[in-house]
Amino acid sequence: MFSFGSAAHAPRCTVHPRSSFPGRYLPVMTILRRILLCTMMAVWPAVARAQGPDVRGIVRDSASGEPIPGVVVMMVDERGQIVNRTISGARGQYRVLRPTSAVQLRAIRLGFRPTTLRLPLPFAESTVINLSLATIARTLDAVDVVAARGCPSRADRAEAFGLLDQARAGLLATVVARERQIAAMRVLRYERWLDIDGVSIERQTVQVDSSLRAATSFNAVQSAIDFVEKGFRDGRDGRFTYFGPDADILLDERFQRGYCFRLADAQAGRETQRGLQFSPASRRRGRVDIEGTLWIDTAQRTLRDVDFLYVGVDRIAASFATGGRIRFHTLNNGITFIDQWSLRLVGAADTVETDIGISSQEYAIREVGGEVALAQWADSTAFAASLASAHITAVRSNGEPAAFARMRLAGTDYSTVTDSLGR
Repeated sequence: MFSFGSAAHAPRCTVHPRSSFPGRYLPVMTILRRILLCTMMAVWPAVARAQGPDVRGIVRDSASGEPIPGVVVMMVDERGQIVNRTISGARGQYRVLRPTSAVQLRAIRLGFRPTTLRLPLPFAESTVINLSLATIARTLDAVDVVAARGCPSRADRAEAFGLLDQARAGLLATVVARERQIAAMRVLRYERWLDIDGVSIERQTVQVDSSLRAATSFNAVQSAIDFVEKGFRDGRDGRFTYFGPDADILLDERFQRGYCFRLADAQAGRETQRGLQFSPASRRRGRVDIEGTLWIDTAQRTLRDVDFLYVGVDRIAASFATGGRIRFHTLNNGITFIDQWSLRLVGAADTVETDIGISSQEYAIREVGGEVALAQWADSTAFAASLASAHITAVRSNGEPAAFARMRLAGTDYSTVTDSLGR
């Protein structure tokens, strides 16, 4: 099914296949995943039509003098509205067109203090403005804000919102990189059926999606205000659709106003990371929300991943940790994108007809997800996932090599032709 619509920040044209659990004993679950396969480029809607000259320069670390990639550089008007924006490249360089309404230049990046300066007048043909950003210590700066209504008062609130401020800077870089750096991506989407204990994989299918130009690998379907007001599940009469958040949703201020935030406890294996836990500020009967943790590597100054659970689901679904995970990857040139995602769903199993009659398992556990295998950008930047490979020799029943035979892995799009030695 094709869908075209505006989310919180930019229009997105998507294909979103469904994967569902039919049945009547437990709530039916469907996960709606959107894999962007369009050839159109997302356009920032607030850019003024009348463009002035450009502003360009290099962003550097104030202490080391080294260039900083992945800095979001924004043009701001008198009302404080963003009218244009870009992101710095591998050598810290940036260039952004200056609309006639722009009066300020603002630069932000995860791990650095933001800076804002007044644009010079009159307009020049091209203005060079080099920027300098100061790093933030791992302890982060405290930010005093008003928490969402219904959130408990906590001693770590100011520091938690300081971490949220940094998370928003990282999420914004993900969104702007998607706008300005369109990639050709090869995405592997999978669906797994697990055993009754939710441990072993009983079967799996894999589908390869490729696009000549793709803005991102994974999108949420609805806007932040829809999720805050209606929750992360839609449907009725036992036929439900479950949704997952993306960078736009987590970045949206309406999501912040509908959720409570606190610092997460330290975890083994995440020694350089700090976690920001989020949970709904209010709960409503029948509404399914999410609660989880956004992890930031404060040493590398990058987003790492988001783990979340669905809350408000039935007892069996909750016992098997129905939820998901979204992982971010940051390249050396500052481009950040979602490279892996997965969701675990628990629902009624299909009815099976056997030799002794019709039987129905009470529930089934399924995982759906995807991974970016390859990505290529216009500036020759490339990404390749660390995927395994299988080396197989095919032989015929008489032991002779199966030369020039078409080989295909069951349940996947993977195929190849053997060489003269059956390899």
